[in-house]
Amino acid sequence: MPLGDDDDCCTDCDQGGLARAAERRPATCCSLAAFLVSLLLFAMSWDTLEPTEFGLVANSITGRVDLDPKHVYEGGRHFIWLAHHFLVFPR
Repeated sequence: MPLGDDDDCCTDCDQGGLARAAERRPATCCSLAAFLVSLLLFAMSWDTLEPTEFGLVANSITGRVDLDPKHVYEGGRHFIWLAHHFLVFPR
């Protein structure tokens, strides 16, 4: 390519790069939205009990309570899934 040529050698690269970036933008937005929703749902799946409390996990939708003695929770922060809450009892 001669030095005095007015054609820019990066014109083709820039146009292709912009087209690829425009194709990735919706996928990036959807991925970011899915990540933020997942993070929010994960954060909402935790519940706490005071140190002087016991708790049984109850399903907020069906009302079913897990009465298994292995699943009695003591004070602290516990991961109990979405749509669940503690039935709290004093120690």
